[in-house]
Amino acid sequence: MFIGSVNDSGFIKLVKQVLQYLIPSLECNFCHIEFGKSMKVLIEIDVPNSNIQNTWTNNRVVLANPFYQQLSSVNFLSKKFNIVFFDSDRNEVKREQYFEGKITKGTASFSVECSFVEVDFQLDDKIWAGKLKWNSRFYADQINDLAYLISKTKFKIVYLNADEKNVQYFQYKNGLKDKLDFELVKDRFESSFTISQTNQFLGFHLEIAIGFRKYSAKQSFIISYSNYYNTIRHGSHVEGILKGLKEGAEKFSKNRNISYNFDDGILKRLVGFIHIQKPIAVYHGAQKETLVHPEIVEPIQNYICDLFFNELLNDNELVYYLFDQTYK
Repeated sequence: MFIGSVNDSGFIKLVKQVLQYLIPSLECNFCHIEFGKSMKVLIEIDVPNSNIQNTWTNNRVVLANPFYQQLSSVNFLSKKFNIVFFDSDRNEVKREQYFEGKITKGTASFSVECSFVEVDFQLDDKIWAGKLKWNSRFYADQINDLAYLISKTKFKIVYLNADEKNVQYFQYKNGLKDKLDFELVKDRFESSFTISQTNQFLGFHLEIAIGFRKYSAKQSFIISYSNYYNTIRHGSHVEGILKGLKEGAEKFSKNRNISYNFDDGILKRLVGFIHIQKPIAVYHGAQKETLVHPEIVEPIQNYICDLFFNELLNDNELVYYLFDQTYK
């Protein structure tokens, strides 16, 4: 369901929720989003040979349905809402038009077979008027952040106003590794070591991109996600990562009989991005601030421990910076 404020932040969160459920489930290669005048929005995606169930006219929760509940929220919060389906040759298969949530053209379908979907809507001014600044930079930054998590999809963002048409493209084929590289360059971190891994566990999928600065900082820099949501207070997935790093460091220090300080020497140098995908996730906090799944901590911990230990065995420079400045 839609949880947010009636402002720019709540609006772009609503758009992102649609994309988060829609794009990964349908294996989309391209997504076009256009922010037009008078609070109008257009979303076009390719959905090769897909069967799309209807949740844009009701609040049903259908976990297997990529549109989930979010299109119904868009429909109910819009003055006008149109959804059009096309086959692989771009021939129109079906069109449905709604006004203030009620269908005015076409008939509501239970499901539609198609290869392209086009959704355009105009927000209801009785709800949104005076509440949106229609800030293109903010909207683009939010979609850009999502693009790092959906590496297969190329995003085209178009912003129209009275004076100009602004177009931006986003695609990050290396996923969170690209985000890590960007942060290292932007903040001028001197990284002695970076690693990017994806792994499928029993019941969840994990993507990580971490690096270690050559010089210690006041604290680590970690951004975590769960099912495309930013878990600002982290949770079980980050706990597993940190425990795995600590265990791997302890294992290596005993192997080489060298000293180290995990908190100051390793943790405060850490720059990391973490994304876990779990079919049914449990969170603490209404805004999904913290992921709560104790059962995933141990498998992540064991995986990271082995990964970090093996990297330390093969990287003397990393050992030099993280453990003992005199060790070579």
